[in-house]
Formats: sequence, structure tokens, C-alpha cells
Amino acid sequence: MEAELRRIQRELPVVQEKLAALDATMAAINPLVAPDAAGTVKAWAGKYGERGAVKDCVLSHLQAAGKSGIDVSTLALQVAAALSVDLPTKKDFSLFRRDTVHAVLKRAKADGLTEVLVAARGVHTPQVWRWRGPHAAPSLAQLREISELQDLREALELANKGG
Repeated sequence: MEAELRRIQRELPVVQEKLAALDATMAAINPLVAPDAAGTVKAWAGKYGERGAVKDCVLSHLQAAGKSGIDVSTLALQVAAALSVDLPTKKDFSLFRRDTVHAVLKRAKADGLTEVLVAARGVHTPQVWRWRGPHAAPSLAQLREISELQDLREALELANKGG
């Protein structure tokens, strides 16, 4: 939750700048139009269920995949099935995978919850992601660190026995 708040705080100045630019553009076109005349848009409202349902679904399927991870295409299919999302065309699937599932993965990566296990190597090889959050399998760097610490411990034990 705190990581999400920090991310939003980092993005806020950029969003405010864009909003100011849009207000200036609207004022230049027609100064009689109130900047708040259009109201607000809640693009997520009801699209895939309750707010946060997509994120929860993506992350729970990613956790269930375990330490070997899961590729984005398979994950997108699982999430679409779980949320009863109709993807009638290849374009619909591609948009859902990129704009919905991949977007959740990227935000979760920024929050330290996910990692790319296998990077895409061309258009036909989807990325493989895995869970890094609580109860995650250790990363390769962490395993290397653990191994080095064990080697150091063993060396110290040998030195203590010999001296």
C-alpha cells in the first residue's frame, strides 16, 4: 500500500502538468467552456468486476504459478477465464494482455512484488514473470548470496577447528 502511494506521488506532478495543459488548450479554443464541464471518467467501473479484481486475479495466478513463473499470454488467458472476460478476436486478446495484465505486472514490479524471469526474445516468445512478494522463491542473486554466506561460514568453521 505504501509503495503504491509513493508511485502515485511520483506520478502526480506529471498528471497535474498534463491537466493544466489540457485546461489551457480548452481555454484557448473556447474560453466559455468550464474545464470541469465533462465531469470525471471511471474507466474501470464494472469493466472486470469490483475495483482491484484484475490486480488481485493477476497476482494470485502469478503466485500460484510458483517459482518457475508463467508467461504473460498464459496468464492473460487464465485471468480472462477467471473474470469471464470475452476476448473474441486476437486483437482483443492482445489488447487485454498488454493493456491490462502486463500493466498490472509492471506496476507490481515497480512495487517489488514481481520480476521478469525470462525476457521476451522476439514477438513470438512471451515474457515469463514470477512472484517476488511475501513467500516468494528466492531470486538467483539471493541464492548466490546465500551460497556465498554458506561458503564463508564453512571456511570460518574450518579455520576455527584448525587454529
